[in-house]
Amino acid sequence: MRRGARSIRGALGTYLWVSSAAVVALALVLWLGPDGAPETTRVVLAPGWEGATLDVDGRTWELRAGAELELPPGTYRVTLFAPDGEPERRELELSGELVVVGE
Repeated sequence: MRRGARSIRGALGTYLWVSSAAVVALALVLWLGPDGAPETTRVVLAPGWEGATLDVDGRTWELRAGAELELPPGTYRVTLFAPDGEPERRELELSGELVVVGE
């Protein structure tokens, strides 16, 4: 066998082992890393309000008195509805375990 053929075979073998080790390392990182599920924040409505809508990025959630929502953390636009039907708009940062809307 010629000398050049042996060095190419050796180089390909090295690339095989290095790429295999990289794939195994990536698999371990993905397996041991975070599960990818975002944390959620429980949201309840403060007494004295009929309901509320929370929206962010075109998605809207409706919250009624006595109900609870689980939403991902972030900044939401909130419209609170008083018993007389008058709306009040606010911005709300959801973070933590429990957030009471309308306090």
